[in-house]
Amino acid sequence: MILDFFHTLYGDVADGELDSNRLVIWRKGNKKSEWHRLSNEEQITTSIDKDPNDVYFGVCLQSPTLIQARTTKTIEWQRVRGTADTATLIPAFWMDIDTSCGV
Repeated sequence: MILDFFHTLYGDVADGELDSNRLVIWRKGNKKSEWHRLSNEEQITTSIDKDPNDVYFGVCLQSPTLIQARTTKTIEWQRVRGTADTATLIPAFWMDIDTSCGV
């Protein structure tokens, strides 16, 4: 089911066309990021299936190359989520609405 969602959002990426970019998955519980190639579907689904609670992902794919170019320090990838400056693909327009009443 999650792969159907990602296929709808990003298209068929099995050919590796977008593999220079990464899907960033972040978990609220441990506050750590995971960087995945879209073509590595098994890794993505395994990660989400093993801990499916409070999982977030960046809609825009991120470029590790652009992030590395912004610093001379060693990058702790689990602490990096990406920024607008390092986003390389915006697959759709979206709106995130949070409410205090949980609706």
